[in-house]
Amino acid sequence: MRIVVVGVNHASGPSELRERLSLAPGELEATLGELKSIAREGFILSTCNRVEVYAVVGHDVSGADALMRFLADRSGLDIVTVRASCYVHAGAPAVSHLLRVASGLDSVVLGEDQIQGQVKRALDAAREAGTLGATLDRVGSAALACGKRVRTFTGIGQHTVSLESLGVRAASERMNGLKSKRVLILGAGESAALVARHLASAGAKITITSRSVTRARALAATAHADARRLADLPQTIAEMDAVFACVSAPRPVLTPAMLERAPRGEKRPLVCVDLGMPHGIDPAVERSRGVALVNLDQLATMAESHRAVRREHIPAAESIVKAEAGRFLEWLNARGVTQAIVALNSHADAVAEHELARVMPRLKALSPREREIVAELAHRIVRKLTHRPINALKSHPEADNMALVMEFLFGSGAGGDALERQLPPTIEAPVDRAQESAS
Repeated sequence: MRIVVVGVNHASGPSELRERLSLAPGELEATLGELKSIAREGFILSTCNRVEVYAVVGHDVSGADALMRFLADRSGLDIVTVRASCYVHAGAPAVSHLLRVASGLDSVVLGEDQIQGQVKRALDAAREAGTLGATLDRVGSAALACGKRVRTFTGIGQHTVSLESLGVRAASERMNGLKSKRVLILGAGESAALVARHLASAGAKITITSRSVTRARALAATAHADARRLADLPQTIAEMDAVFACVSAPRPVLTPAMLERAPRGEKRPLVCVDLGMPHGIDPAVERSRGVALVNLDQLATMAESHRAVRREHIPAAESIVKAEAGRFLEWLNARGVTQAIVALNSHADAVAEHELARVMPRLKALSPREREIVAELAHRIVRKLTHRPINALKSHPEADNMALVMEFLFGSGAGGDALERQLPPTIEAPVDRAQESAS
């Protein structure tokens, strides 16, 4: 079985495609349920800048193709369109990719730490849905540990910026500062909390609204902000100088039609910053009079200018990723080899016991001690036959692949049940034929 990841991120596909592929929070459980039909294990990482499916499959190429078709089918996109923007990593490169993602090395904002929590939530969701097996659970833990080590022992996370801080900076530039400006935050999650923190530092007057009034009030209490009902959004927007969308919903929350119902006057511009994926703000609002829209693609361009400060730390971070990936792969290979050895030994013992059970009733003249000698001889013979294959599995550089061959040759599957089914129903032993000739 192979670890495979297929995905689209900010570097490989346009925001329109990422939006079609992205998952709203309420869609994740059902989508993971669908993933069970094509993968032994799997989890999905869906953020504002990437959609990735990690899975344990039987074959690199066919598994990757099935995962890309899975993405295409659930989003209603043509498979050719998805393939054109998808990247695929299998085996060791897939492991390294996840570790780099969790370390912030593959992010729009180099070294950002939000991705760490996003990876953890993706793993937790898969664990709850029953799609996170031992292999992906272990590699997920390795990724989280790697991300922590990178941020602790390198400078890649020092003086970092986030999309939220860049969004606040972009709004400030368009409004000549945010002090005393009235700003609405759509959403009350982690991203909204970060935006609120940056807005408070800039001296803005903050209002928060969310589908959950309770969460909006809770965040407002910590940010010294006002809380409003989402049902009052048109009236609330009419009072604002800027809106930040920090939501992930199937459809945009802020639309041109809503702005039309929120009379603002021709001299009052409105800056809209969309941090959601799928979009929280309909891109068409930019065509409304007096509205300036800042989207994720614009923020990605801003982020590029901040990468140079932290690029010098990339080699040290990549070194940690390489070491942690190697440690996981050693565990994975050893796990496969150990299982193969256990299965082979079980197979050998089962064959010996099978033949002893068949032969012993014909050897009634033997004493108990002689029966013990015959049984020991049977087990020693089969163990001698498996000795060299087992030593090869323990020492060969391609041991993980050899373990798969061993399973194929001996019919050894998980748990050893397949071995019992593979035992020959009758094997005429030489001793039996000799006895029959003598008689």
